[in-house]
Amino acid sequence: MRTHALFLAALLVAAAAHAQVRAPSITGGARRPTATQQRQAAAQQAAAQQAATSSTEVAQQLAQAERGKGGRPKLKFDNAPAELFLQIYSQVTHRTLLTSPDVPKVTMSLRSTDEDNWTDAEYLQAIEQQLQLNGIGIIPVGERFALVVPFKTIGQQGIKTFLELPEGGRHPELGQLVRQILTPKNISAEEAQKAIEGFKRPDGNIQYLERTNSLLVTDTQENVNRMIEILEFIDKPMPVLEEVQVYSIKYAKAEDIKKTLEEFVQASREEEQAATNRRSTAAPRPGNSISGGMTRGVSISRNLPGVTRANTTPEPTSAVGDALVSDADRGMIRGKVQIMADERSNQLIIVTRPSNMDRPRDRRRGHPPQIRTGRLRGLRQGRRRPPQRAD
Repeated sequence: MRTHALFLAALLVAAAAHAQVRAPSITGGARRPTATQQRQAAAQQAAAQQAATSSTEVAQQLAQAERGKGGRPKLKFDNAPAELFLQIYSQVTHRTLLTSPDVPKVTMSLRSTDEDNWTDAEYLQAIEQQLQLNGIGIIPVGERFALVVPFKTIGQQGIKTFLELPEGGRHPELGQLVRQILTPKNISAEEAQKAIEGFKRPDGNIQYLERTNSLLVTDTQENVNRMIEILEFIDKPMPVLEEVQVYSIKYAKAEDIKKTLEEFVQASREEEQAATNRRSTAAPRPGNSISGGMTRGVSISRNLPGVTRANTTPEPTSAVGDALVSDADRGMIRGKVQIMADERSNQLIIVTRPSNMDRPRDRRRGHPPQIRTGRLRGLRQGRRRPPQRAD
């Protein structure tokens, strides 16, 4: 028995010695941190100490703040850290704040007036707006939490997208960020984007959705409402002023008549330009009238003995008289005129306003409105007339 006990003791001693040889030294195997790691650790420790100090200061300012309606801290702070306003928001809403590490570290000033008459919603709106102005956004999550993120990235946090306009066509203007789809009906989305681009915040976003002719707008409720108003004003159908009229030609070539009509249109354009130039030349110019060497801007008539002055009253010029004549009576061509000739069918296709195709004397003779004589207004005597449309 004694021999067996000695044998077991020898085995235990050998096993302990073997383990001691194989086990690495804890002290000798550990590596010393590098200089970079040491600096990073020191920076993290300093940031933690600063955060603790800041939190302590915020807690002290919050405890010393004057209380108002319902025990709310009155918003009368100068150069207070943003953390103070976030803590007030958390207390009023009973939400736990989940703060992103890249939230701007800023100080803010807010001096409220007549705060006791504010509702809780208005109180929170003031805080949210002040935070937004300093680049901080708050996103409620569920009933108990709220995300605190840089406002420029708030659109990436999964906020609700409105595919249709809200009830009543407008969002409540509470300063909150919304994402809205805007789909114009009568204009292109690119044209709409140019019209509303100036209404977005610097950190807002307007994305063009080409496939659906829509815009995805991410901005505050107030700015989105202004954009909706502008789109309602410009998104209207364009009036169609031109009509397409087809004339079958029997006794001439459609191409020859096309050239003649184009000459008529060109002559009318030149006459219209000349009349415009005459009117601008004959128009009275506001200027300084100096008579007898008197003060500028005052016209004084002096009658000298033995001197007969000519009548200085201007006579109406022909340009002024022309201006009194309506363009319709003078046969002016208005708007776009496009003339095409189909050689295969010998037809003439004219795209222009109906008023350019009507002849005043035809209306006096009582032609029905649907009958077109086929003569462009502005034709002069002695020029070739295009044939009328066959009945």
